[in-house]
Amino acid sequence: MKNIFKAGFVLASLAILSVAAVAAPLTGTWHGRIRFDITKLPNPTDPNQKKLMLAQIKAQEQMTMTLTLNSNHSYSINTVGSTKQVPQVGGTWNQVGNSLTIQQVKDGKTGKQSAFTLAKDGKSLTYTQGPVTVMFFR
Repeated sequence: MKNIFKAGFVLASLAILSVAAVAAPLTGTWHGRIRFDITKLPNPTDPNQKKLMLAQIKAQEQMTMTLTLNSNHSYSINTVGSTKQVPQVGGTWNQVGNSLTIQQVKDGKTGKQSAFTLAKDGKSLTYTQGPVTVMFFR
């Protein structure tokens, strides 16, 4: 009988910890990168086009991003390391379970919406669309 109570206590503790990991506040600073799955990209037949495409991918993968999630449910993303000036983007964010949705807002108008998945450990956010994956880490 004691073993049943111990097992129940362990399972209840694990359940509480897993809920706490998902419920952990997302506010704060996250650091991220972009990655490309080149197997999902078109394969240019022109060698110069392929070389240019791969160079552009490499340049984008070397950029770093900082995502700031504020307690008032606003966010901003700053990008560093691009060959061109990348403007800061921002808007609003919302969390439901392990899904974080950001809604871009510019000049009072809503724009692109993106849904990130929060890892079970609460330490990473991932967004994938086609060949592009954006990951942010704590």
